[in-house]
Amino acid sequence: MIRCFIIDDEKAVSGVIQYFIAQENIPIQVAEVVYDGKRGKKILDTDQPHLVFIDIQMPFFNGLELMERFPQHKYIVVTAFDFFQYAHKSLQLGAVDYLLKPIQKDKLLEAIQRALGYKLYRDEITDHIVQILQRDFAQRLTLQAIADRLGYHPAYIARHFKKITGLTIMEQLTKIRMNEAKRRLQNGEDTIQSIAEQCGYRSESGFYRDFKKEFSLTPSMMRSGQEIE
Repeated sequence: MIRCFIIDDEKAVSGVIQYFIAQENIPIQVAEVVYDGKRGKKILDTDQPHLVFIDIQMPFFNGLELMERFPQHKYIVVTAFDFFQYAHKSLQLGAVDYLLKPIQKDKLLEAIQRALGYKLYRDEITDHIVQILQRDFAQRLTLQAIADRLGYHPAYIARHFKKITGLTIMEQLTKIRMNEAKRRLQNGEDTIQSIAEQCGYRSESGFYRDFKKEFSLTPSMMRSGQEIE
């Protein structure tokens, strides 16, 4: 389960965020809700949430100070201040998104998906499968292994996932692996063989085949910035 913190001195705002998460069946557990920067500092210093909703203007420490002090977290800034300098500074500090109060549900959902890096289907089984694929794409994942984790029959989760997403589970896994490989290639990380292994491939030829199919480019061409003829 994805764990999030809410750090905002307006109780109504934290209530709205929690309401939208529950209403839309988003697979997020609100693990902590605090109402000032001092308590925000304490929980950020002692825990590792997947996502943090944070206000800017708060007692003791403001949101920008906390983001600068704890850059390892993913932040969605939620504020009443439509100031360019605040938005600019937030993005400089790595904020995934900058939402204005009052919070709009569609904007909140878009920000959450951007922060997580994948689409939320708002279906418990499907979202759980996607979380497993996102987290463990480097491992040797099989349909049976995923089904065992969820406690369902493999045929059932295969049919259910295809019905909701239009993709098979293995097709979704390949897309996740390819997007991660693309990111690492563009960032100049490691050799192509090493990236293939880090993305769950035992065969470099299989990695090349899937990469070319997904992007119409070879990994070498992607790394060098070339375009296919």
